[in-house]
Parts: sequence; C-alpha cells; structure tokens
Amino acid sequence: MDGQLFQVMVQPDGGCRYTWVTGPNPGYGFSSGAPQVAWQRVGRADPTPPAPLPLPLTTVGRHRQSIRDFLAEIDPETGYFSEE
Repeated sequence: MDGQLFQVMVQPDGGCRYTWVTGPNPGYGFSSGAPQVAWQRVGRADPTPPAPLPLPLTTVGRHRQSIRDFLAEIDPETGYFSEE
C-alpha cells in the first residue's frame, strides 16, 4: 500500500491523530496516545524538577512506522481493520 497519504494532527496532550486521506473510507484512520513517562522524586532534598520536562515531538520516521503498522492490519477488500 505504498503511495498512501495521511494527515497527521498533533493533539494538545502530545498524542497524534492520523487520517487516511487516500483511503477508501472518508475520515478513517487511527490515533496514538501521548508519550508516557515515569517520574519519581527521591526526597524533599532531591534537586530534580517537580514534573517531567517536555518530551520531544514524534519523528517523521516514527510517524511512518505507525502508518506502516496501521496499513499492515487493513483488509484490502474493505479498507478497514482486518477481523482476523
């Protein structure tokens, strides 16, 4: 399924919404959640900040891999996720 076009919208929480523009079903696509981090302060004297620092945006390579993974699950006859 090379040559497919997706619109990628970054959500306020850092997650992404991918809309399959050239797909057979208008508006169909998928979402990815915001990046998650674990954060723990060791104690009150710990000099680390009280909250995680901002995470970097998703790379183009990561977007492409997410799209490839999505397309690999699509039934070519229906254009929707395969039920198998």
